[in-house]
Amino acid sequence: SSMSVQADITFRQETFLQFNKTAMIQQKLKKAQECLNDGQYATAQTLLYGVLKLSPDNVKAKSLLESCEKGTKILKKKEQQAYDEACRIGTVSALKSYISKYPNSDNADNAKKRLQDYTLWSVAKSKNTIDAYNRYLSESNFKAYKDDAYTAIKKLEEDMAWAVCKDGNSETLLSNFILKYPGSCHADEAHYLLNIIRGEENYAKRFYYTAYDYLDKANNYRRLTGVTGQHYCEMKQKRELRKMITSSDVSEVVGYYESLPTNSPYRKEIANRIAVLKASQLSPFSDNWDIQEALSYATDATTRNIVQNYIDEVAASRRRENRIKRAEARKEWWRD
Repeated sequence: SSMSVQADITFRQETFLQFNKTAMIQQKLKKAQECLNDGQYATAQTLLYGVLKLSPDNVKAKSLLESCEKGTKILKKKEQQAYDEACRIGTVSALKSYISKYPNSDNADNAKKRLQDYTLWSVAKSKNTIDAYNRYLSESNFKAYKDDAYTAIKKLEEDMAWAVCKDGNSETLLSNFILKYPGSCHADEAHYLLNIIRGEENYAKRFYYTAYDYLDKANNYRRLTGVTGQHYCEMKQKRELRKMITSSDVSEVVGYYESLPTNSPYRKEIANRIAVLKASQLSPFSDNWDIQEALSYATDATTRNIVQNYIDEVAASRRRENRIKRAEARKEWWRD
């Protein structure tokens, strides 16, 4: 019948269209893969979007599209690195080489502007003065090297400011330099000089704790010498002395004592501290050598008296122990 013939024709047309659609998808996927392999990511993306229009859930197309996006990011990164390198070199040949290699990149126009601006910029760069860079900024149409000019001006201003305050005599100049140029290559040196100034000011006022903090920061950056170095060593020794005088760790104090030079003015004070610490550790079970060692560290009559008092207490404890032992022995004898 005519209806069955029409249905057959429709079925054949739909089958043909379906076959044609599948073939088209396969062809686009194959071409997209070839473009992807050649690094032609934009063309590959166009083909893959066409596949997804025909088959929105096509897994292969989605996978290849992800590869395209990754490849595009890598390519853009390489292009940016190449542009940065060409700008760093800054020569005509370097910029032309970049444009030749990446004619359609986002930075190609910037590179062309730099080429047209090159003569003006090279004059300013050769003079390397604030006036020369300002002249470039006022005369250039493209201002392709605008950021470079501002950076150069800031660097020159920074160098001039440092030249004024690097002798290290003005706390105000050094403080202002650090505030204005915190990222400067001279910032650490400025902090060093400022710490010396503030350390010596506090030392003169006998604010030794604060003075030591400033000079210790300076010494950590670079070893202090001269009068400032002497002041620092003097305060450091006194701080260590105070620590040892209050320490209850015998081995720590003995180690410090042994590290002192024989002509140190602190040896006697530390020796007396050791004598008292060792005497305080005596017990009824201590032998005569321990007692004599404690006495040997005492360097004055006052310390010897303190040590002797500990020794006397130990002797008294021994006598008490002996009396108790004898009493116990007598009780035991009577029980027997």
